[in-house]
Amino acid sequence: MSVTHGARAERTFSDSVVVAISSAGFTGYGEAVVRDYVSGSLGEGSAFQREASRTVARLIAPLEGRFSSWASLQEYLAAVECDDQELPLLCAVETALLDIACRWENKDIYSLLGRAPVRNVVSYGAIMAILQPPEAEKHLRMCAGLGFSNMKIKVNGDALHTATILELSRKILGERFDIRVDANCSWPVDDAGALFDVCRRFHVGLVEQPFDDLARGATEAIREARRRSFSVIADEGVLSSRDLETLAEAGTYSIVNLRLSKNGGLSRVLALATTALRNGLAYQLGCMVGETGILSALGRSAAALLSEPLYVEGSYDDALLTDNITVRSLGFGQRGEAPVIRGQRIGFEVSLEKLARLSIARVACV
Repeated sequence: MSVTHGARAERTFSDSVVVAISSAGFTGYGEAVVRDYVSGSLGEGSAFQREASRTVARLIAPLEGRFSSWASLQEYLAAVECDDQELPLLCAVETALLDIACRWENKDIYSLLGRAPVRNVVSYGAIMAILQPPEAEKHLRMCAGLGFSNMKIKVNGDALHTATILELSRKILGERFDIRVDANCSWPVDDAGALFDVCRRFHVGLVEQPFDDLARGATEAIREARRRSFSVIADEGVLSSRDLETLAEAGTYSIVNLRLSKNGGLSRVLALATTALRNGLAYQLGCMVGETGILSALGRSAAALLSEPLYVEGSYDDALLTDNITVRSLGFGQRGEAPVIRGQRIGFEVSLEKLARLSIARVACV
């Protein structure tokens, strides 16, 4: 399935970076999804590959010859400083180190972290990309048949198209079904009133990232939406605890979208969730389009450990990917439910054959 969302280009393939780190006779794997409009740019093509390899090399250089335990690695990762655009690669490095530590200590991720899951089953929500009505109807009926309890619908700045899709969604899913929309910064601020009115007409009270925060009038438009009882989710640009504190002080967004690759990995997402709640902000656990089984498994772990996620997105392996780099699927079943994975490290196993066949480049980190 190709994916078009907001003002962004259509996506037809996974553009993940897979990081492999070897230590103490074990190899661990991590994954990064780098999007310039989310966390910043590392360049394009071969320049991107070189910059990514340099960043990974810099992040792991202080650890060379020092591998001892997960506790020592975690202490280093908590203190490491990196630029916003490097956060996805920090996520990949941390995940690879977690994978190694689980192998080294012969533990699953929960035993390694000393934190028991707060739930045994993760319930994922459905997502629908920007589709024309005939394709949207097929997708909606499929999701209704799977028994999801909530859905995020990607929309753009076209009020008529948004109204058509939301009317169709209500017809198929019912008036009580939990629907939210995600505009990915595509709404013109001058059209905010009309677009929020469309949402209200179809009983949609939660809108994710409607505007580019740098657009003139965006802050006041969000405040007006909140005065009209809409909840607005912040996504792009929410990268650090400092960003969360700034949002809370501004009184604009009431919910934040945390994503593993965007925010720098599992440890930082867990910490940011605590910071969000402390500052009066709710949160959801999102994902990046095109994630492989590595981030799907890590997302399962995050969802099992987070105390109060409003929604959980991810594990769309079977729905989006024609092939995967992991040995088994990390998808979900009926009602979007998937079991928490115990006794299997993080929960994924990379297929070296698939990784070699599907990779477009292999770069040494030196």
